[in-house]
Amino acid sequence: MNKIMVTRKELEEVVQQMSADSINLVEITFVDKAIDQHLLSPEFLNISGIRKDGFFKDYETIPASYHGEQPDYGKVLYFNFERRKALCRP
Repeated sequence: MNKIMVTRKELEEVVQQMSADSINLVEITFVDKAIDQHLLSPEFLNISGIRKDGFFKDYETIPASYHGEQPDYGKVLYFNFERRKALCRP
């Protein structure tokens, strides 16, 4: 079983959006960290919702959080193993 820690605040914001959209079913995908072209992408949740009338909405992703806080390095942090430094991609 995959596990991930996210901040309650970010999760509550998505749930509030879903309530406003009258979403009935929730799809939560655990996306594990990955290395692509020598760049490390951290793990995150991808959340989608489906309404009874078939309406589908892909909500924002929620990045992993450690110690209850989201590190302040932009939207996604990548690590370039060739250059041995972190790159911030918005």
